[in-house]
Amino acid sequence: MIMTENESRALKRLKRKLINEVTWIHISHLLLKHKSLTLSEIKSLLKKEYNIKINSVSLYTMIYRLLDDGLLEKTSDTPPKFKLSEYGRIQYKKGLVFIEEQLYLLKKDLGI
Repeated sequence: MIMTENESRALKRLKRKLINEVTWIHISHLLLKHKSLTLSEIKSLLKKEYNIKINSVSLYTMIYRLLDDGLLEKTSDTPPKFKLSEYGRIQYKKGLVFIEEQLYLLKKDLGI
């Protein structure tokens, strides 16, 4: 997440909260691209591709919450690897549509 000193606290909060709340979308995107990944691969790719730094415990918690919600499936146990389930693909697409709708509403009538 790129922040500069010229940003307001409100903009910094927005960036932090959006990244924290939509990291599952980034994880879903990675799993669509790479099919199946370990926790360490996910962590590394989040940093490399999106500049998202997440500690291992938070990532572990998020992955297992996504498993419990049915968005991910475990593909192997040693080491644990995960893939996006069909339900996860559907939710990923719905999440993107929601984000796009919100952006549209914020831009409409402003010529942006």
